Amino acid sequence: MTPKPPSCVGCVGHAWPGGFVPHAGTGRNGVLLICEAPGEREAEAGIPLVGRAGKMFNDMLQRGGMTRDDFGIANVIDCRPPNNKLSGMWYEGRVIEHCRANLDHTIAHFRPRVLVPCGDVANRALGGQPGILGQRGYVRRDSVDGPWILPTIQRIASSGVGSSE
Repeated sequence: MTPKPPSCVGCVGHAWPGGFVPHAGTGRNGVLLICEAPGEREAEAGIPLVGRAGKMFNDMLQRGGMTRDDFGIANVIDCRPPNNKLSGMWYEGRVIEHCRANLDHTIAHFRPRVLVPCGDVANRALGGQPGILGQRGYVRRDSVDGPWILPTIQRIASSGVGSSE
């Protein structure tokens, strides 16, 4: 388990049990996937996207002849929220705002050509409007030289981390 860095001090999520789940992958294909938050399996492994969503992702990549390591994979927040619930919780905005520096650092590290926010929370964190279902599949760009943003849904769990609504 990766310990939480000093940048987490002062965040409501700093007191949550579990460690810090840093970004993963090389991003050599120019794509950075941004998920909502680590779930239980991710927190245990210290690697993003290894639970049920990760299995589905890996299966899709294998069918397409791609590897997971070709992508950059990160979360909007880097620690597991209580009961895997972030969206709609009283602390959602506070932890996203506090963790924004980590997300910005991750984006700068990968310098992706395409950002793929997976779900409504990730899309809103990247400047999208609420309601992922009306935005998925539509490409936008926040600046002339910034990465393309291609929102998609992430419907793996029925509620909590990984749900799309």
